[in-house]
Amino acid sequence: MLGIVDDMAETLRWWLVGQVVTIVVVALSIALALTALGTPGALVLGLPAGLLNFIPYLGAFVGAVPIALAASSEGSTMVFCSACRC
Repeated sequence: MLGIVDDMAETLRWWLVGQVVTIVVVALSIALALTALGTPGALVLGLPAGLLNFIPYLGAFVGAVPIALAASSEGSTMVFCSACRC
C-alpha cells in the first residue's frame, strides 16, 4: 500500500513541477512579447497571466483581460496586436 502512495506522490510532484515550469515560461514569454510591443508594465501583466494559466481552459482568457485593458490605453491597434501577439 505504501508503494502505491509513494508512486502517486511522485507522479503528483512531477505534475506540479511541470505546471510551475509552464507558468514561468508563459509569464516570461508574455512579458517579453508585451515589452517588444511597448506595452507599459509588461512584467506586471505577464506574471498574473502566467499564474492564471494554471486554471484549465478559463485561465488564459481571464489572464488576457488585464492585458487588453492595459493595451487599450495605447490605442485600438495595440489591443489587436496584444490579442494576436503579432
